Amino acid sequence: MSPDRIRTLFSGSMSEMYRAQVPQYGTLMELVAAVNEAARRADPALDARLLAHREIERLDLERHGAIRLGTAGKLSTMRRLFAVMGMVPVGYYDLSVAGVPVHSTAFQPVEPEALRRNPFRVFTSLLRLHLVAGEALRAEAAAILARRFEAFPDDKDALRRQELAFFRYRATGKAGAPEGLDLDALVERGFVAAEPITYEDFLPVSAAGIFQSNLGDESQRNFTARAHRDAFVEDLGAEPADEIALYAKMQSASIAEALQALRALADV
Repeated sequence: MSPDRIRTLFSGSMSEMYRAQVPQYGTLMELVAAVNEAARRADPALDARLLAHREIERLDLERHGAIRLGTAGKLSTMRRLFAVMGMVPVGYYDLSVAGVPVHSTAFQPVEPEALRRNPFRVFTSLLRLHLVAGEALRAEAAAILARRFEAFPDDKDALRRQELAFFRYRATGKAGAPEGLDLDALVERGFVAAEPITYEDFLPVSAAGIFQSNLGDESQRNFTARAHRDAFVEDLGAEPADEIALYAKMQSASIAEALQALRALADV
């Protein structure tokens, strides 16, 4: 099997997985396909150019992905993995100028024919642990990274139990919940259901890399001067909400509502 074919299968599988996790993404892709089709019908000259340059088959392909890595060993492993797909590291992005302690590259095909077949690239960031502010935080990050080669949960119940994601809880309507059961027991016995909260925030590491890739050296120096949060808050004129606190609030509110609903059932 050719590297191009492997890359296409990989990007397609990633897309399908993401559609299953985030239904809105599937809706977006359907909208994009409909707009592309309408544009081709409305502009025969454009359609002819796309056909002549063999661009039609690329219209619905995934173009971009992003991953974040914690250790140099992982980065080297990903380099070897992407090589199997005909993807090599292109470009270097120092995101520390944006206040993010990582540096990055993009793995992508580089040969014209490979790009024509599938231009999929993966923006890949590596944590620079020595740039993490504060000795205690660096130590905590190092300990977390040391545990990550250990088995990492890949199902939502394990993620919920280990508090690695935020969830929205609701009472199922099942009556007869015994008093004193904790939340895990209520979920396990079917009195409460839990679904992951879809993260809606903008991912700063990926975003900073995308932005920086379009900036020259002078813009990078200017970016450095404005990378501090306090300066941004002053310019904004307001304190940005903490996205983690927002998710935690959603989760806490849903737990309170679920428990209230169970108490109401018990009183009937």
